[in-house]
Amino acid sequence: MIKFWEKNKSIPIKGVRATIVSTIILLIIGGFLIYCAVKPPTFFPFLKDVFNRIIYVAVGLFIIYKALKLFFSK
Repeated sequence: MIKFWEKNKSIPIKGVRATIVSTIILLIIGGFLIYCAVKPPTFFPFLKDVFNRIIYVAVGLFIIYKALKLFFSK
């Protein structure tokens, strides 16, 4: 029996590449949260409440702010 899950391989990313990749991922997550707050999909029924939308926008903007701060800091 071959156990495939025992062969864990990772690709280490360091330096500028790690900063760029993490910034892109954070921007995508923040943008998705803001998009869901503006046009809530049907599979998120809790976004019909205005308060939850405000929270989504605040968290999305905070994530985008942190991503840009990470990208432009040394």
